[in-house]
Amino acid sequence: MTIEESDFKLEKHGYLYDLSLLVVKKKKDGTLVEEFDKPIYGCSLESALRRIISYRISRKNKDGAISLIKLRDDIQKEMKFIHDIFDGTAIEDYGMD
Repeated sequence: MTIEESDFKLEKHGYLYDLSLLVVKKKKDGTLVEEFDKPIYGCSLESALRRIISYRISRKNKDGAISLIKLRDDIQKEMKFIHDIFDGTAIEDYGMD
């Protein structure tokens, strides 16, 4: 089974998952291309979701520096979004029907 969103791919193997995140790479000719990076093998679902949350926060805050309060708020927002998907409320709230 594969779970795929715009910024990650999660492939199930038994009880564990392989996680690939979308990254921007520079080709030899200088053009930038988005592609899935080498997977992180053997993650639990919880670990994969935590990595996805961290990845999304770091992509939103490309400046590098972020306050603890902003980090906490961003983590809570991403966790709520994922929780809402599993709860079923995200379908209406986020236009995912």
